[in-house]
Amino acid sequence: MKKPRNRKLLVQIGMITLLIFIVTLAWFIITDYSITEKSFLSAKHEMIDRDLNNISSYVPSLTQTDWFWHYAKEHSDDLIRDLTDEEIALYESREIQEALYPYWNLEKHDFENCDHALQFFLAREYFKILALTSDIDIRNLQYASIDYLEFPNEHEAYLYLRSDPDEPQALTSADDLNSYTATGYAACFQTIPYEASEHSVVREILSGNLNKPGETLYEVYRDQSDGKDYYLGYTPVIAGGKICCYLCIRYDWTKFRSELVSHARTSMIMGFVVLVVFSLLLLFFIYRIAIRPLSRVKEGVRNYMQDKNSAAVTKRMNAITARNEVGVLADSISALAKEIDRYTEETRRLGAEKERIAAELSMSQIQPHFLFNSLNTIRALCVKDPKQAEYAIETFSAYLRENLEFMHWASLIPLSKDVEHTRLYTEIERLRFPNICVEYQIAEEDCEIPPLTIQPLVENAIRHGIRGQKDGTVIISAFHENRTFVITVRDNGTGFNPEEKNNPEEMHIGIGSVRSRVEQLCKGEFILESHPGKGTLITIRIPLDDK
Repeated sequence: MKKPRNRKLLVQIGMITLLIFIVTLAWFIITDYSITEKSFLSAKHEMIDRDLNNISSYVPSLTQTDWFWHYAKEHSDDLIRDLTDEEIALYESREIQEALYPYWNLEKHDFENCDHALQFFLAREYFKILALTSDIDIRNLQYASIDYLEFPNEHEAYLYLRSDPDEPQALTSADDLNSYTATGYAACFQTIPYEASEHSVVREILSGNLNKPGETLYEVYRDQSDGKDYYLGYTPVIAGGKICCYLCIRYDWTKFRSELVSHARTSMIMGFVVLVVFSLLLLFFIYRIAIRPLSRVKEGVRNYMQDKNSAAVTKRMNAITARNEVGVLADSISALAKEIDRYTEETRRLGAEKERIAAELSMSQIQPHFLFNSLNTIRALCVKDPKQAEYAIETFSAYLRENLEFMHWASLIPLSKDVEHTRLYTEIERLRFPNICVEYQIAEEDCEIPPLTIQPLVENAIRHGIRGQKDGTVIISAFHENRTFVITVRDNGTGFNPEEKNNPEEMHIGIGSVRSRVEQLCKGEFILESHPGKGTLITIRIPLDDK
């Protein structure tokens, strides 16, 4: 039996060690993940910044003036439709090609004042190059999408162009002018929903906080259309000193998170192994310096709990020669065992004395005036009604006999016996006060209570409550309620204020005696409620498990 108890103590300390291990492991995982996440975000930011700068630098003509962006927005249909035969012939003419040359070499920037046909072909060429470079970048850089966006308000955005790797490639070369249509791209030249409340960077843009070349802001966003999380980077496209739109790159957050988890898993496994080894060593050390010595003390105490042999436990404790807290504990247990023996004997003596005094106090309820009044009543009945006098003598004798029996009763008596004793008392009192009414509502009797529990309460109700009233009533009830046996004594008498001094509970020794014996012998609860002019209610609640 010793080994299971020792293992129990070891398990308890092991559980504490395990708790420390779990807390430490959780802290390590959170810290390691946080550091890894920051390093990954830093690396990704550098990569995205580099890619954004590279993408925006592919079309230098688009950053010289904001003419293209205004033209594209106003003539979007012209940029994506197929050319007519006449337009193709005009485009291939020597006149147009010579006129376009200075603009391709950035020698001229007066786009607004050039010929309308020239503007048309320049805009188509610029858009073709923009679309082609975006198409190449989206496949080489493995982003989810590349968007050119303008944000007119908090609820929508104007999309110039979106490149999506899942869409077929629209352009095969920069010379394939006539084959270009918008059908090869996810979207272009349209207004799309874009709630600023869901995009922290858009709120910054609308507040004017993203307006410097090369500046980039990031956010994590869940796209409701596909249910995926994306990591978005925004940078302004500045042309002619003005912000024309914003270049937005979408990165699949799931891919990033998988890379992060893969990197963090290795360091977490290493940390887990180190913590396990440390915890096992700590547990072994605690066992050697604490559990094993304490198990000897525990064995001596356990034996003492079984046989209460103070000499044996003192001998075992004296055999422990440790010069530390365990030795001090052993000496204290030896002294405590001797004190327990002394207090146990004293407690037995006081218990016997207490029971004797309680019985005497209970019997003291037969006050001299009650005997005198009862005998005078019997004497008067002998003259007026001999048969009633005979009944009174029999009742009074039975009452006195039961009082004498209660003095020799060991502890508790059946409820029915105490109720019967109360009936005898009330019958005697009714000889003197015929107006007294006592009702018995005994639903259950399977309970044991201290002797003379109900009778003193009824006596108090009659003497201080209903005596002298025409319709004075005392109701005695007994019933079960939620594994508790409840006894109530209620009267409709004068009542009193329990908070005042010299109230009936203070003056009548019976109530205090009943309260004390119910609480000590039955582990019960004694509740007194009274209101002047409304009567008194006494409730006794006895747990059935402890009756």
